[in-house]
Amino acid sequence: MKIDLKHFSKNLGKVVQENSPTILTALGVVGVAATGYFTAKAGFQSAQKIEDERFKRSVARTATEPDVVISNKDRAELIWKLYIPAVTTGVMTVGCIVAANRIQVRRMAALAGAYAVISGDFDEYRAKALELLGAKKGSELEEETTKKQMEKHPSYLPSPVEGKSEFCEFTTMRYFESTMEDIKHAQNKLNFKINTGDYPCLNDFYEALGLDLTDIGDALGWGDGQLIELVFTPIMKDDKKAVTAIRFKTAPIPKFWKEHKS
Repeated sequence: MKIDLKHFSKNLGKVVQENSPTILTALGVVGVAATGYFTAKAGFQSAQKIEDERFKRSVARTATEPDVVISNKDRAELIWKLYIPAVTTGVMTVGCIVAANRIQVRRMAALAGAYAVISGDFDEYRAKALELLGAKKGSELEEETTKKQMEKHPSYLPSPVEGKSEFCEFTTMRYFESTMEDIKHAQNKLNFKINTGDYPCLNDFYEALGLDLTDIGDALGWGDGQLIELVFTPIMKDDKKAVTAIRFKTAPIPKFWKEHKS
């Protein structure tokens, strides 16, 4: 079988780019261990080299000369090369950790910024539609646009188990099985945090629903004391299966902790 090297290298580059924070963090962990090893090794070698130098000088000195004393300058000249691997590894380790952190911060900022724009556009659109078309027509338009968005991001879940329904969380366009009672419970759990002076993030909501946490989930949250209100939009798909879209009437915002009023 012939391998398309151009296609392979392109895909490999994409995988490396997407997973660069994880790769750099792993390299940082390995670097910490390697730095410790090289430092310990250099320490033992340094002690042995200084001792060898002391023995060589003591053999060469005459009986009338004072005891051999190796100055700090002489010690440095003897052993500095032994610490090159440890210093090099340490610098590379710090570089990997700093680079991973910067990439992660940039990605979270980009996600948060993009979502803030999307969320603001949706809130403005929804308010304008209700104003111009009225509640009934506005709801029909919202249902239609929600359905089209779902068609762009289809669900591959099997039919829900008995007693549960299929939902779509519109911030990340993820489908999952749950009940309206469990979702309301998650909403109440976050509102309780807000009422008690806390400022929950979007990942707190995902955790309460049993969903995987996301990068954007740490970057967005609620901090102004306004309670969370969910917007549910039931959609009947072409295969006659019902899915309920979930949006936030009170959208989570970036840097929500700075908006928190104590």
